[in-house]
Amino acid sequence: MTARVIVNRVWMHHFGQGIVRTPSDFGYQGEPPTHPELLDYLATRFMQEGWSLKKLHKWIVMSATYRQSSDASQSVLKSDPENRLFARMNRRRLDLEQMRDSVLQVAGKLDLSAVGGKSVDLWNRPFSNRRSVYGFIERQNLPGLFRTFDFASPDSTNAKRYLTTVPQQALFMMNSPFAIEHSALVASTLPTLTKDEQVKALFQRVLLRNPTPTELANCSKFVSQAQPKSVIDDWSYGQGGVNADGSVEFNPLPVFLQGHYMAGKNMPDSVVGWVQLSALGGHPGNSKKSAAIRRWTSTITGKVNVFGSISHPSELGDGIVANVVSSRKGLLGRWSVRHATVSASIQSIEVQKGDTIDFIVELNESDGYDAFFWSPDIVSVGSNGSWSSRSEFAVPSGLPPTRLALLAQTLLMSNEFMFID
Repeated sequence: MTARVIVNRVWMHHFGQGIVRTPSDFGYQGEPPTHPELLDYLATRFMQEGWSLKKLHKWIVMSATYRQSSDASQSVLKSDPENRLFARMNRRRLDLEQMRDSVLQVAGKLDLSAVGGKSVDLWNRPFSNRRSVYGFIERQNLPGLFRTFDFASPDSTNAKRYLTTVPQQALFMMNSPFAIEHSALVASTLPTLTKDEQVKALFQRVLLRNPTPTELANCSKFVSQAQPKSVIDDWSYGQGGVNADGSVEFNPLPVFLQGHYMAGKNMPDSVVGWVQLSALGGHPGNSKKSAAIRRWTSTITGKVNVFGSISHPSELGDGIVANVVSSRKGLLGRWSVRHATVSASIQSIEVQKGDTIDFIVELNESDGYDAFFWSPDIVSVGSNGSWSSRSEFAVPSGLPPTRLALLAQTLLMSNEFMFID
C-alpha cells in the first residue's frame, strides 16, 4: 500500500492527475485506479529497486506516455474528454514556485549554486535570486499572493493543490514590482540590434521559438513606437525638514525593503537614524532635519480636504511633532503627540496642478520611541477625486518600462509561457 501511494503521488505530480484520482484515499470511498496493472507494476518495481525515487522519476519521464503532446484529435477528445486513459499529455499551468523560477531563469538571475541554508523572502525588494523552494513560509500568516496562485495551506495536510483561474493572477503579472523589474531585466540583456532582431531574440529567450511573420510585424511595430514620458506619482516618500522660510527640504528615501521606505538597507542609518515610512506610518530620523515626509503631488486644480489621525502609541519617549505643509499656502497644521491619537483634518486647501502637500513627522526633543501611525486621505471638493496614502502605498514607478520591456512582460504572462504542453 505504501509503495502504491508513493508511486501514485509521483505520477500525479508529473501528469497533473494520479492513476488513482483520490491520492489520500485508496479505500472503498476513493476512486478506483484507471490503470491498476500499471500501478501495481510501478509499485513492485519501485520496491525491487530499493525504493529509489530518482529511479521512479526516470522511468516515468522516459516513458512514451510522458513524452506525448497535449494536442489530440477530435475523436480522442470526444471519447476521453477528461484524459483518464492518458492518451495525451495534460496541459498544465506552472505552479507559483515554477513560475517564479522560470521568470528568474529567463532574466538570467536564477541562482542554482546556493544549496541549503536559511529560507528567504521571495516577493519583497531586493528580490532574492534563490530557487523558490527556499522561500520563507509563515504557517500562521500565509500572504495572499500564495493563495492567489493556489498554494496549499501549510496549516493542514493536503493531498494536492487545486487549480483556479482568477483575475488576480493576471493582475500580479501585469502590476507587481517583481514582474515589472524582471521584464526590464530580460529586455536589458538583449543585444543592441535592429527592432526585428530584438523581437526575434526576445521570443527565443522567453518562448524558445522564433515569432511568426505576423507576430514579428506586430511586435516590431509596437517596439518602434515612441517611449512614454516619465510617470509622476501622486505619493512620494522622503526625509528632510522645514526650512526657516517655510519651504520643505525633501530628500527621497532610496531603499524599499519589506514594505518600508528607508535611507539604507541597514537600520539605523549611520547619518539619519531610524527614518522610515510604511503604508500605515513610520518613524522620524535623529534630528529635525531628518523628519519622515510623505508627499502628495496634486494632479488637479481646485480645493481639497485632508482627513486622518496621528497616533503615537508608545508610553515611553517624549512624543513626536507632526506638520502639514503646502507648497502654495505654507504651514497648514502642527500637532504635538505623545502616547495619544489626535485628529489631523484640514478643510478647503487650495491647490493647483503640480502643488505638493507634505505630511511631516519629526522628533520632539529626543529620538527614542518615536514610531507613529499616520495614513492621511485627500478628497477633492466638488468632484469625485480622492487619494488614499494607505491603499496607494507602492514602489514609485519613476520611468515607465521601455517598449521592449513591456513586450517581454507580455510574453512572460502569456499562456505559452505559463503552461506546459
